[in-house]
Amino acid sequence: MATIKDVAAAAGVSIGSVSNVINGKTNNQELIDKVETAIKELGFRPDANARSLKNTQTNIIGIIVNNIEEPRIQVMIAAIEKELRTSGYSILIKTTDNNAILEKKHIEYFVQQRVDGVIVSTAVQNKDWLYQLNENNIPVVFMDKKINMKNNMNVVTINYKDALQKCLLWCRSNNHEKIGFIMENGIMFEQELEVLQHTDEEEILYKIVGDYSSESGFKAAYELLYENSEITVLIVSSYMMAQGVKKAIEILRESANRPLSLICIKAENWMEDDNSFDGVINVSYYEIGTKAAKQILEAALMGGQEYTQIKTVDAVFKVANTPFYDGKDCISEHSSTINVAILDAEVAKVLPMLTKVYEKEKGIKVNFIALEYHELWNYIVECVNGKDASVDIFMFDLVWLEDLVKMSGLEEITELQSENEEYFSDIINGALENHGVYDGKLYGLPFMTGTQMLFYQKDLFEDITLKIQFQRKYGMELMLPRTWDEFNLVAEFFTKRFNANSPMQYGTSLINKGNLYNSIEFLNRLWAYGGSVITDNRITINSDYAHIALDSYKKSYQYMNMGESHENWSSIASDFKNGNTAMTVLYDSYAFGINDSMESKVAGNVGSCIIPGQCPVLGGWSLGINHNSKIKKIAVDYMMWACGRRIANPFAVLSGISNRKSFYVDKELDGLYPWKRDILKSYSRSKKREIFNNTKILGLNIKLYDEIIGWEIGKALTGEQDNKSTLDNIERKLNNLRKEG
Repeated sequence: MATIKDVAAAAGVSIGSVSNVINGKTNNQELIDKVETAIKELGFRPDANARSLKNTQTNIIGIIVNNIEEPRIQVMIAAIEKELRTSGYSILIKTTDNNAILEKKHIEYFVQQRVDGVIVSTAVQNKDWLYQLNENNIPVVFMDKKINMKNNMNVVTINYKDALQKCLLWCRSNNHEKIGFIMENGIMFEQELEVLQHTDEEEILYKIVGDYSSESGFKAAYELLYENSEITVLIVSSYMMAQGVKKAIEILRESANRPLSLICIKAENWMEDDNSFDGVINVSYYEIGTKAAKQILEAALMGGQEYTQIKTVDAVFKVANTPFYDGKDCISEHSSTINVAILDAEVAKVLPMLTKVYEKEKGIKVNFIALEYHELWNYIVECVNGKDASVDIFMFDLVWLEDLVKMSGLEEITELQSENEEYFSDIINGALENHGVYDGKLYGLPFMTGTQMLFYQKDLFEDITLKIQFQRKYGMELMLPRTWDEFNLVAEFFTKRFNANSPMQYGTSLINKGNLYNSIEFLNRLWAYGGSVITDNRITINSDYAHIALDSYKKSYQYMNMGESHENWSSIASDFKNGNTAMTVLYDSYAFGINDSMESKVAGNVGSCIIPGQCPVLGGWSLGINHNSKIKKIAVDYMMWACGRRIANPFAVLSGISNRKSFYVDKELDGLYPWKRDILKSYSRSKKREIFNNTKILGLNIKLYDEIIGWEIGKALTGEQDNKSTLDNIERKLNNLRKEG
């Protein structure tokens, strides 16, 4: 790995001169060009080399695991590699099969290779090789397995206590009096199992095995069940072992007094869990790997200095959900047809795909009428006014809710909450209130929740040459923009027209058609600067805050492709997927394809964060029952299925969004949708578009943002009118529209 000395030698200058260029302390263009050329050719990374001036760094982390067959080990290694890769490190993996001699040999090999750190996940308790790493200032992190703690140890451990207590409560409530544990060595200390064993409510027996193969699981389960036929539930510590346990259960089932329940310690996975387990003790192995990688990086940057740090990942007990598809088809001679009017959008098209399962199981036909935004609104209004009963379910934007309720277009469904407490408990905080509640009553279920995020190409913000250039140009560090002023600086820097050295043509993409989407892009800035459209049902948009926000928006407009037509966020997402822009603001519901390597040139290089100004505009759609429907009970059943937990995982996998909190806290899908970890935080900060309350004018709030604000803002962006005229026109048109009512 290149050092600052190597850069100086390659450029033919002193180390001090290289330092001056890196820190923006020189304007000597000839010197700058020499140093930047050397940095590029050598792949120099100053941040990663800051701790070592002796060129002893290899940027390699050694990993020791039992084997790489167990799914959880694969997930942890993948998380480690991904986290380390972004910091310029590679990994070297060795396996031991829990052999202490092999483990010691691997440590000796890592020392010879001068790795920068070691991550270990094995059940070998004797770590007498620690002194070798300490002598060579090589830090180590112990991950996943239980070890005997000593001073100056870095550990990422799993807390099973709460999960096991809840699991045992479930066992008790289901009259399981004799419980079997099959645990691989290192998952828990034997004394911890003995504590569980001494309980008055139930008898606990256990077997500890040396590895987590299916053969070991079969052997342990067969022996345990043969000797204790009264066992009615088995708790198994790995997915691979559980496969062998199932075989033993099949053979011995006839001799058991009752069917055996099976609970597995693993990462919850809807694709493999359906009908497999009665419950799961869910552990995020992706989170464990990520924490271990961050810890080893932190320790490596400290030069191997010894200290104690313990990170904990909590296991969570979950009763198995109803499978998405149970394999049973229902054929009905008198089947009903449910008609659903939905938005014609890519993400909404996922629902018809998944509904095939519902149709097969229920013997009910579901027919979809897909329309674009304005067509859908007009269609719903016509159905309501005409008391049309042919459509049973409406998909509606959250700003349509008040109008639809006042038109008596939606059936009240408040009683569903008290009757289905568990169903509603997992919905994102605030989603029900934002998307379905009006005047304290429930009229819809959140179907597609939405918040805005800033998406960017990660490598651009990590490139040391670009960092140096940005520092020299603006006198500040290149980082993710926290304000709209910073956003404009970064967008300018990455726009070729304003910076000939930019690797990108454009800094960002924006809507340029003067429509609803322009008004939402403007709102981000207006709120961030302290302004508002409506306050206490009064028009307050024509303010100093709005002038500042509009100036900021117009400045951003310079940093996009003026010749490209962007009418909606699907177009913006396509522009970003093609690699044309450095960063863009999108709703998460439009971002699901940007990390797909089959359709996106930036896949694997996508970063995300809360938008500048911290004021995302809340978006999203709901499903509601047509008040005139003749099959309301059947329609409610389907609507709850479509918005429910059963469909949540497959819908999220296909679309990247969910109305369920559990999807966003499950880190196993972070690789597919890396931005989802920030969605709940962004959602909590999102605001609904300000609307006029108690208006008698149908569709006023749609016209407010589309035909008035969006249209006028669009003309300001293209230079057809100045800020004053724009805001005066908006205020005048809004006042005239209200007077008409």
